[in-house]
Order: sequence, then structure tokens, then C-alpha cells
Amino acid sequence: MTNTKRKWFIYSLVGIGIILISLLAYCIYLYQVINDSRTSEMDTTKTQLLEQTSYVDIHSIESFHGTNSYHVLEAMNEAGEDKLVFYPLEGEQRQLTVFDMEDMLSKNTLIETWQSSCGFCKLVNVTPALVEGEAYWEITYHDNENNYVMNYHSITDGSLQEQFKYPKMFY
Repeated sequence: MTNTKRKWFIYSLVGIGIILISLLAYCIYLYQVINDSRTSEMDTTKTQLLEQTSYVDIHSIESFHGTNSYHVLEAMNEAGEDKLVFYPLEGEQRQLTVFDMEDMLSKNTLIETWQSSCGFCKLVNVTPALVEGEAYWEITYHDNENNYVMNYHSITDGSLQEQFKYPKMFY
């Protein structure tokens, strides 16, 4: 009788192991499919912008999701001017919103200013944002009280325009 119980136990462990390995393989596959979809949209945006506008080089591309979603590109036009381009992801008529990077506060300068005013904070991300036609720097970080904070700073002078704090709910 104990030999039968031992076989049943071994078969159960093997079955659970196979299920767990299959689940892990499926999760890895799903992650790759989702990530490929996300990056292919960025490649499409980059190709369209280079083919249909006077931009000759794109330095970087990232996403911003607010009321509307945008691909945000740092690009150079034929005149050699660096521009910040917000490319809307919805709608048939996609109106580009463009800002001259020469008139903007640099990302590094903003980070240095922020670090000096928030010494114990942990930076998550800094990205350009477009809210109701106005451009901002969106800084996301964890403050010294472990709140998740989103600051919106003026893209031209770095002044704080709006702040959202989300307290940690689970410890």
C-alpha cells in the first residue's frame, strides 16, 4: 500500500512540475508578444515621421499616456534644429505638436534641481508630457514617506505646475 501512495505522490509532483513549467513558458511568450507589439508601434511612428516630414534624424522615442496618448520624439529637422515632437496615437488626422528644444529646460538640469530639493527621494522616471496643449516635464518618484509622486514642471523654466501624491496602500 505504501508503494502505491509513493507512486501517486511522485506522479502528482511530476504533473504539478509540468504545469508550472508550462505556465512559466506561456508567461515568457506573452511578455515577448506584448513587448514586440509596443516597440513595433514606435518603429512605425519613427518611419512615418521621417518619410512624411522634414525631420532627418530621431534621437529618441518614448511614450506618454495622459488624457491622450503620444509618442514623444527628440528629432532634428533639415535646418539642424532639435525639436521635441508629440505624435498622437489616436485619430485619423494626427496633428503634431512641436517644441523647440533650445527654448526648453534640459532634462539633466531639471533632474539636478529636483535632486537638490528632494535629497532622500528615489527617482522613477522623467518624461516630456503634453496636457491640454501645454508641455511639461513629468517627474515620477518615491518621496521620503514612500508616497508615489508625480510632479509636472514647466518645460521652459522648470517651475512646479502640479503635483499628485499617492500613498502606499500595502506594506
